[in-house]
Amino acid sequence: MAGQHSMKKLRLVGPLEKHATARHALGFYNNLGVTGVYSASVDSLAPRRQFRHLIYDAVAKVIAVHPSLSAVPLDEDKKSPYFARLPSIDLTRAVSFLTRRKPWTSESQEHDAELDELLERQHNLNFKESLGETPFWRLLIIESKDDHSCFVAAFIVHHALGDGASALAFHRSFLSALSTVSHTVATGDESEAVTRVVPPDVPLLPNLEALHPLKLTIPFIARALWGQWFPDKSPGLWAGRAVSNDPSVRTTRLSTLRFSRSITNGLLAASRAHSTTLTATIEVAIAVALFAHLDGNEYSTLRGNGTVGLRRLLPPDVIDDDSMGTFVSRYVQDHPRPTGLTGTGSKNGNLIDYFSWDEARSVKATIASELAKNGTNVEIALLRWVSDFHQFFNGRIGQARETGFEVSNLGIMKLQHPDADNQSQPSPWTLGRVVFSQSAGVTGPAVQTSLVTGMDGEINIAVTWLEGIVDGQWIADVLRSLERLLQDLAKS
Repeated sequence: MAGQHSMKKLRLVGPLEKHATARHALGFYNNLGVTGVYSASVDSLAPRRQFRHLIYDAVAKVIAVHPSLSAVPLDEDKKSPYFARLPSIDLTRAVSFLTRRKPWTSESQEHDAELDELLERQHNLNFKESLGETPFWRLLIIESKDDHSCFVAAFIVHHALGDGASALAFHRSFLSALSTVSHTVATGDESEAVTRVVPPDVPLLPNLEALHPLKLTIPFIARALWGQWFPDKSPGLWAGRAVSNDPSVRTTRLSTLRFSRSITNGLLAASRAHSTTLTATIEVAIAVALFAHLDGNEYSTLRGNGTVGLRRLLPPDVIDDDSMGTFVSRYVQDHPRPTGLTGTGSKNGNLIDYFSWDEARSVKATIASELAKNGTNVEIALLRWVSDFHQFFNGRIGQARETGFEVSNLGIMKLQHPDADNQSQPSPWTLGRVVFSQSAGVTGPAVQTSLVTGMDGEINIAVTWLEGIVDGQWIADVLRSLERLLQDLAKS
């Protein structure tokens, strides 16, 4: 911490970014991450002894591209935090190398409990240690013991530095850098890898509020104030246990669901055939699976929220899909209990009988309506009026949660357009499975679902919750129901 006051100040933290820094400071939310499976043909690989050299060189190139990777938020516990630049980054502290207990096989559809355990541990670790010395991100490289043609890269980042789309951007840059340095390492000498990087002295990208006016109308503000003064206390609304400051209920638990390319394509086809979207279909399926394990006599409504990306509204010469920053808002949707769904688990029979395509089209319409606002009257614009975010979040203690579950879908992982200079040398590396995951939030929804479709065409759903806020065995039953329902919908 001794060197943090001598670090170059970049800019103040913006309102949406403060939403992340305050939660991190309070221990209410740690991080998000995107994990990718990288593979290469054996005959195109550099010698195994040069593998770490390859990774370090690639990461150094990515740091040079993204200013946020050398920025750290300081004074998170104060009202006016700011970003400062690390004078250098020790890659041996930012990048960790691990070996899997069980070999990875990309063809296997078996549940990867080992990956779940690793991600769960990461989402319970913050970035407070060695403040001013290490970045507010980390990269874990997980190798198979006997196969260095494949590795898993888990990029974990503080939410103020980037949203889920930013984590995808990291992997695009990393894959591109791997291609470039693979050719260099394969043909160059075996010099020592450079493990301390001095980041370029370039400005940090502006915060969302500096790039868009995010206008608010008087009626919208009035409705927001009314909702704050008189919160919805519907007796039939389920949202898990109330927000608690008990340290024993702050542990994130995680489980992933992986769906084959055929199931993913089937879900897409079914959604399109019924004039809706994959995000909307999965949201309704989650609601049905939750209702199937909630007492029908007590709970009649579920309130879900979803993430909406705002990058398309920002100046394209400043922000694009490969920019790293936080540029999101959200929508909220209520789901009524399907008629006849009792909440007695397996006794409900086939859950597809309770799935409503009308409800899925309603979710699609809600998302479309939020997008049509073009940044006017969006929820996150209200954050500019929050004078003390720590007080704002602490004020939630003891209160009911606003929503029961969240759906955050990053869509399909897409690659960068190849540089003209590299087109003559195809990359030896490819990216397959991709997983998006995040910490469960102390003041957030009871169940968080994070979705992304990888380069292998498979959709992955990472589900996180706080131990004690919802029961682990109960959520396991919900996930089994959700998995079966989505498989049935894909085949319908």
